[in-house]
Amino acid sequence: MKRHMQRQHGIGQRDEPPSVASILVDHKRGIFLCVKNEQGNNYPIHFQMKVSCGTQVSFCENEQCQEACKVAGRCNFAAFQCPHLKSAAYATVCSEPPALDMTVLDKLIAEKMISRKSADAIANFHKQCLDSDSPPVVWWQPSAASSFVYMSVYSTETTYYCPLQRVVVRFNVKSGEYDCACCARKRGCLHKKLAMWYMSQFHGDLITSSHQEQSREPEDGEETTATVTDTNSCRENCVEEQVQYITTKCRIPVDVKKMSAPSTLTSIEPSDSNCHKCKRRLLRCLNTNHGKLFDIDNIVTGTN
Repeated sequence: MKRHMQRQHGIGQRDEPPSVASILVDHKRGIFLCVKNEQGNNYPIHFQMKVSCGTQVSFCENEQCQEACKVAGRCNFAAFQCPHLKSAAYATVCSEPPALDMTVLDKLIAEKMISRKSADAIANFHKQCLDSDSPPVVWWQPSAASSFVYMSVYSTETTYYCPLQRVVVRFNVKSGEYDCACCARKRGCLHKKLAMWYMSQFHGDLITSSHQEQSREPEDGEETTATVTDTNSCRENCVEEQVQYITTKCRIPVDVKKMSAPSTLTSIEPSDSNCHKCKRRLLRCLNTNHGKLFDIDNIVTGTN
């Protein structure tokens, strides 16, 4: 009722701007793209705010906001909204993005930025976006002085990094690198290639010749120096040796009482911690941006 009086009748309405900026990326499903905090130096997140048959549906991808909504529901405070959901009333509403041109994709193939083998998968992925009646790519730059451009790209599946079937692809204007939440920076995915297609068609002035050389993909049957080196050395970064090392050497023994308590983790490092094939050191952990650290007092998310 308080929000109704403020928005519809102007009673008690404040002229303060919203704490976070947001933009509407999917008109049909009511999905918005919003910066994570007031500083705006994090990956943006998606949230959903729509009314279906008189029932309001709201969901935020931020885990802290989800926990706060659960607590508010148990306290019978159904009107609670996180800062991201509140920004929907002040979100920027842009028109539907134009369709992607196939001739631009053919140009990227000719410039060897996208291989011919990947072009068929990208075209099929673009067709799935159109069949779902969802915008394939929505471009957004929260600040004109920012070195990063964010694109909300459609995803065919619902996963932990895109519960609303939209993933964020970040483009660095200075280095020309594409970052996606589904994979590492040096790996390619359909989201990055679809974002590259969109950037080449509508924002080609941001792509320089050095960016094109960095994003170039090898043609079918063409091998690069890195590929040959990886093939001659231990394949797939010693995956088999890594799995065997973790399963056999990185386990807590059954009879722990007979072991002396180590002062540091390095003191229990096995001696044979190198690959027998290429003599490279094996990792004891997996580098990820979605780690969760459990402590006695709290839970820390987003750790490396």
